[in-house]
Amino acid sequence: MTFNENLINIIINLLNNKRKGIKLIKYIEKMESKSLVNNIIALFILKSIIIIISYYPNKRIFIYNFIKSIYKSKLKAKYELFKNINTIDLLKYENTILDDYYMDKLIFKTFNFIYNSYQINKKLPIILLNEIILNVSKIKTDDTLLKIQLYLLYLNKSNHFTIKNFKNNDEQLYLKIMEFCGTTTRLVNNYISIK
Repeated sequence: MTFNENLINIIINLLNNKRKGIKLIKYIEKMESKSLVNNIIALFILKSIIIIISYYPNKRIFIYNFIKSIYKSKLKAKYELFKNINTIDLLKYENTILDDYYMDKLIFKTFNFIYNSYQINKKLPIILLNEIILNVSKIKTDDTLLKIQLYLLYLNKSNHFTIKNFKNNDEQLYLKIMEFCGTTTRLVNNYISIK
């Protein structure tokens, strides 16, 4: 997908840098052309960037650097993350349950978690988001709202771990988040199976 000129101009103006604005767009287009993300996810990422920079203009350089680092990353978790993200039917969610309240929560909570974990280690957001999304996908229910609420719970708790407890130990943070998500997913599935 080639983004229209208005969208490109909005990104350039928000980043306050024509070169970086065009590069950011190119990174997202290349992720799509390499089939890392589908066109709906690519557009959602771009919309989310616009929303976040509108609220947090001082985070524009971080956002550019994060998109650049995720594009250039060779981590196996990156490919798994994109594979998991591409299974999400955003159009279905947008048309059924994702009202403004949940959409804002999803965008801002995910951003806060990415930002905080990136401060510890630039690879952590990719690895940890993959773990969170993977655990949400393992929940044995068709109740999409429940899955969204659990995703937000996983983000909140993981962000809490990131901020409070494990500032300088990314390995311990990973293990703590993995343990929390895995245990919670098992408990939810056990509860669902006995209902």
